[in-house]
Amino acid sequence: MSKNKTQKTNVLKAQANWFENSKIQLGILMLLGLVIYLPTINYEYTNWDDLEYITNNNLVKDFTLSKIPEIFSSYVMGNYHPLTILSFALEVNFFGESASVMHVTNFSFHILNSILLLFLLKKINLNWLFCFFPALLFLAHPLHVESVAWISERKDVLYCFFFLLSCIYYFDFKQSAKKSKYYLSILFFVFSLLSKGQAVVLPLVLICLEVIKTNKFNFKELVINKIPFFILSLVFGVIAIKAQAAVDIIGSPNKLSFVEQIVIGLNGLFFYIKSTFLPFKLSTLYSYPLTISSLFYIKALIALLLIGFVIVKFKSEKNILFSFILFFVAVFPVLQFLPVGNAVYADRYYYVPSIGLFLFLSFLLSKYAIKLKTTTLFSLTFVFCLLLSAISFSQVKVWKNSFTLWEQVRVNYPETPSAWYNTGNYFLKAKTPNYKEALPYFEKSTQLKSNYPKAYNNLGVCYYNLGDYNKALKAYKSAYSLDSNQADITLNVGKANDMLAKYDEAIMWFNKAKNLDATNDIIYYNLGISNFKKGNIDSSIYFYNSAIKLNTNNAEVYNNLGTSFIYKKEYTIALKNYNKAIQINPNYNEPYFNIALTQQVLGDTLEMIKNLKIAANLGHTQAKLYLSQYNIAF
Repeated sequence: MSKNKTQKTNVLKAQANWFENSKIQLGILMLLGLVIYLPTINYEYTNWDDLEYITNNNLVKDFTLSKIPEIFSSYVMGNYHPLTILSFALEVNFFGESASVMHVTNFSFHILNSILLLFLLKKINLNWLFCFFPALLFLAHPLHVESVAWISERKDVLYCFFFLLSCIYYFDFKQSAKKSKYYLSILFFVFSLLSKGQAVVLPLVLICLEVIKTNKFNFKELVINKIPFFILSLVFGVIAIKAQAAVDIIGSPNKLSFVEQIVIGLNGLFFYIKSTFLPFKLSTLYSYPLTISSLFYIKALIALLLIGFVIVKFKSEKNILFSFILFFVAVFPVLQFLPVGNAVYADRYYYVPSIGLFLFLSFLLSKYAIKLKTTTLFSLTFVFCLLLSAISFSQVKVWKNSFTLWEQVRVNYPETPSAWYNTGNYFLKAKTPNYKEALPYFEKSTQLKSNYPKAYNNLGVCYYNLGDYNKALKAYKSAYSLDSNQADITLNVGKANDMLAKYDEAIMWFNKAKNLDATNDIIYYNLGISNFKKGNIDSSIYFYNSAIKLNTNNAEVYNNLGTSFIYKKEYTIALKNYNKAIQINPNYNEPYFNIALTQQVLGDTLEMIKNLKIAANLGHTQAKLYLSQYNIAF
């Protein structure tokens, strides 16, 4: 062959295989990851666990080193993942409660995970289709958006990070026989377990990866050096079960037979396989059905037939078979055969198990697309990944705020009561609550689920703040009939009765609430209000003082206590309490107005006018009227 022909051949080969260059692959993963997930930098916390995990979590707020033992000995929302909680605590300590920082951390880990997956697969097989295609799928797949764009799912990206590092060091150990690599693999496995309990499947995943690499199955050789991994899996598996049992989330929300629960589990398997290729009608919540329809049985049968087909078809091709088994063993703990929580399946459960399906797909392409040129095959797979990226880019927008989050559930699965409830909470718990906007969402939620006490309670809150106290009372009583052990619901029944001037009934309900929670200062405060309205001034003073003993920073209690002393004509004590209210909240206009009225009684006109002006400037309507009557500017 001539020199020119040899050079031409080398140039053509370089052009054809440019995408096999590791630096180019890394560049594509990083760039595409940023394109998909960078918009999250402007997104908010959502009302789905984010507040409980971060802003309202005492383990995270005001972090000091002394809190570390408590973090590592605590369950949070039915999970044991101290390393995840520690990561939140460190971020809040250094950057404050910045949702932007949290999002950047999450998608940075996701991009790193796709890169680690690429490195791991290159230790097993150097073929670009086996290595780069699964890593690209992992980065771009829409079912992974929930694990990345949801701040609370930090546990997914974190446990996967250590999970993949553990696998990488294990294969380094297999190659070099260096014990240090083996110990590092175990250490990273522990870190993964401390990030999320779903990591318990790692020893089985390692077995699958070894079979994929060697295309051989030797039970003794595969298992012997994984015994420490299995022991750790057992220990952390027990811890995970205890954590979930502590908050009573084990068991399906609907009473299902054993066969029906198996059908639910197989439906989860069907969902993940189907959504790998057709990721449509995604949702943040896939609720348990009220009844198991024939469609569920059909999907379960398809899943069973597919498992059987894969086993029979690829029983002699262990690398292909075990890529599917990798997916199955990784996803099995979350298939709801043992029901946990109120979801039949969830996008986030797919995060690590998806690796097995992506490998399986790569093997199928290698086996059945051999007639395609390498460049053609790359083009097809890359276009497929770009399509998935476009869907992911759109799915990321769902996580912008709590309204957009639950809007997708309401559109795709409108019969989900919690989607309407949480949308209502978005308006109810805003900085400036919008009760009128929240009202129809709570109404819809109670229509879909008649035994939903929280929805009835919040419905009552909306009616109460909109001034419809009769409807508020009805909603609160509905909530109480469903859950009579909640002090806040019982308190609300009393408040509605108070506004309807049913003071005896109000006091009765407040006393019920006090029996449920004797440490709640708001209950004593409301007892003070109703007793005052009923004319029991001494009782009102007693309950206001009881509230103050529990909470010395409620300006309204001091203001009302001052008014009670006015009725006893003890003006000095009254003024003392009004001034205490102002000391706590200088922008609270009511005590200024009350001081003015007291000064009027005492004949101090200058002080009266001075305090009326302050109250008026703070927006007090009656103070403005008083001043206008005297033609005094403010």
